[in-house]
Amino acid sequence: LTRGTNPRQSSIIMPVIHLVFLKLASPTDSKTLTTFTEAAAILKKISGVIDISMGPNYTLRGNGYNFALSVSFTSKDAEKKYQVHPDHVKVLGMIKGLLAKDVETPVIAIDYDDILTSGTKSKV
Repeated sequence: LTRGTNPRQSSIIMPVIHLVFLKLASPTDSKTLTTFTEAAAILKKISGVIDISMGPNYTLRGNGYNFALSVSFTSKDAEKKYQVHPDHVKVLGMIKGLLAKDVETPVIAIDYDDILTSGTKSKV
């Protein structure tokens, strides 16, 4: 990750991770996977997004959550802006119909500072 315009300058990287766990009706269905692939392409264009990773759970340890999404951001401010960005709101609409209908909490999310890389010096 690089920031700024001066290649000799160093900056502190403070990545923020946004994890989302979903209970989908059909997590491995081709329509579901296509929708999430399209959603990722949209979300990656939002300013401050570093990377996106996602996929269906392949173990029984998810307590019913069968799909996960991880988005890394340049900062807490970038994550905050992402939450209300029109493209994020659009993606929420795209995936709403894929959620399991028979569960009380089909989506949970957690946001955190990555303690393993926070404060790492990087050349800009």
